[in-house]
Amino acid sequence: MVKTLFCSGALVALLVVLPGRAEAATYEVGPGKTYANIGDVPLESLAAGDTMLIYYRATPYKEKFVIAARGTPTSP
Repeated sequence: MVKTLFCSGALVALLVVLPGRAEAATYEVGPGKTYANIGDVPLESLAAGDTMLIYYRATPYKEKFVIAARGTPTSP
């Protein structure tokens, strides 16, 4: 009985601790990249560990954007 409770508790703890996503995503913005403009990136989907790389282009990026996600100490 005690062993069953321990295994059940360990399984629940493992499911709570594991993140919903297996890998962090990298979003590249710039000429010849997946996203031409910063606003093209799905900013509402950013999560801890994700990276947005904004590359130089001759025409400045004239955009405002907000990132409303929280990082963690291990995945800023």
